[in-house]
Amino acid sequence: MKRKRFAALLAALALCVTGCARAESAPVPGPQPSPEPSPSPAATPAVEAVGELTFHNELDGAASQNGFYYLRPGTGGWTVLCRMDLATGQSAEVCALEGCEHAGEECPACFSCYANLPVPLLWQDRLVLVFLGNPFAGGPEDEAYLARIELAETDGSGRREIARFSPGEQLCTGFATDEEKLYFLSSPVVEQISQPAWELKSVDLSTGRTDTLARYGGESMAVGYYLTGCTKEGLVIKRIETTGELKPSRESVASNVHSLMLVDRQGGVVRPLKQWRQDEISECVRDGQLFYCDGEGRLFRNALDGTQDSLVLQLPGAVRPSGVSFGPGREPWLSLTARDEAGDTFRWLCNTLTGEVVSWPDASGADRRLVSLGREWSLFSSTPPGAGQTCFERIATDDLLAGSGQFLPAG
Repeated sequence: MKRKRFAALLAALALCVTGCARAESAPVPGPQPSPEPSPSPAATPAVEAVGELTFHNELDGAASQNGFYYLRPGTGGWTVLCRMDLATGQSAEVCALEGCEHAGEECPACFSCYANLPVPLLWQDRLVLVFLGNPFAGGPEDEAYLARIELAETDGSGRREIARFSPGEQLCTGFATDEEKLYFLSSPVVEQISQPAWELKSVDLSTGRTDTLARYGGESMAVGYYLTGCTKEGLVIKRIETTGELKPSRESVASNVHSLMLVDRQGGVVRPLKQWRQDEISECVRDGQLFYCDGEGRLFRNALDGTQDSLVLQLPGAVRPSGVSFGPGREPWLSLTARDEAGDTFRWLCNTLTGEVVSWPDASGADRRLVSLGREWSLFSSTPPGAGQTCFERIATDDLLAGSGQFLPAG
């Protein structure tokens, strides 16, 4: 029963943190600092951070300049890691073994445990494979369900495990990297099911050394923590407190309280950033900045440096924050999908420097979704009615920004 209750809470909080979080209402003219709970200190050596931080939040795959790494169903029940060439639309298995049939554990691109598939990330021209772990799917001794991190070359060679986590521990989506380390939150969901807690951790991607930087939570079932973005120097962590019923419905989470805080790479809180109620704004952190849409369809920017919020643009449709979700972007472009009260859907690319808004058409009937916005090519996914499987389409980014609807097959 406790597991079911905890799963229901996670589902309720997930309504707020899908890609970016869902939230809403009239903007406050300046940043609203919130009293953040101090994280519990963790014994970690003081190591100087190296390089700027980059945030990875794509669950569909990992995008390079002209490529996209993703998982697709293979033969014999295997799941296969592939790389799509966006210039040609062709995909190939991430495997350098000559004559490999890509249907067994000897293939570095194949994965057998469907309940614990990796999230691929790109780091310094190498692949980082993050297995989140699934404590509820297998027994404590079943290694296939354990959270772990693997490293490989971009052709699949040299794939090896560099870090493994304890049974019952689950890694949370949302990752940041610098020149040496991977940063993320994890949660021992089985052992602390009544009062879940989160740990901010780092893994040295060369040595596999894992450090616990800070601990959050342990307050109640109604509180969750999420790594939602980063600046060049710090991590942005969101705290969500559920004030309504602990059940997964949009009505029950409308009054949830969201708080953002900036944390350094040793886990120390730099400063609180902003606090709002779920039905006030819809927001995301992109390119080291906070963007949010208010109840009047206005898009605002917060530079996360203590300065005042600034108006970016007025969206062309009459949308409410509860109907707005943010997607991938590439500075200065920010993508968002919005639904108005009549049920009509709008898809926009917003230039956060000039205020230009570009719509892209979607007459596919498959709810076409932007997966990657690259400098040369952009990638979309959709699930056509009756298909049951995700399909990819690509388009030259310049054509997309010009309002073209000439999508090309991919995958």
